[in-house]
Amino acid sequence: MGVGRECDLPTDRLTSDPAGRRFVADDATSSRHNPVASPTTREVLMPLPWVRLDTSMPDHPKILDLIDSHKDGRAAAFVWVCGLAYSGKHGTDGFIPRGALSRCNGRANDAKLLVAAGLWKDEGVGWTIHGWDEYQESTEETKARSEKARNAAFIRWGKEAPK
Repeated sequence: MGVGRECDLPTDRLTSDPAGRRFVADDATSSRHNPVASPTTREVLMPLPWVRLDTSMPDHPKILDLIDSHKDGRAAAFVWVCGLAYSGKHGTDGFIPRGALSRCNGRANDAKLLVAAGLWKDEGVGWTIHGWDEYQESTEETKARSEKARNAAFIRWGKEAPK
């Protein structure tokens, strides 16, 4: 069915429901013309956790200094992005446990470089991502937004929300 892909879709007909699931507007209901949406439920992609990544990240002074000053700087910058994704996925509000460093494609040296660059703070049992609470949604905010969107979807589709 092409879930997760939006190829060959007329972008002028793409829309989304209150939960952020994308589908083609009502006049295209068959799965042949609407590979992203299910023809029976009209649901598309499950809402996934996400994080904000500023478009100026590649030329931010901390990132540039990290990349220019260290031979492993590019790898550490990638670990920083993976750390954002890890924290967003697992709802840790910017905390990366030591045991999760490898899940962020990182090594101890990468973490040291990120701490030295001011992108992470060493907490002893893991690291916190600098500026997480300033630029990212907290886990509670994410849950509240998701619940609000879920309830709106039930209302929109004329169904009673489960208790």
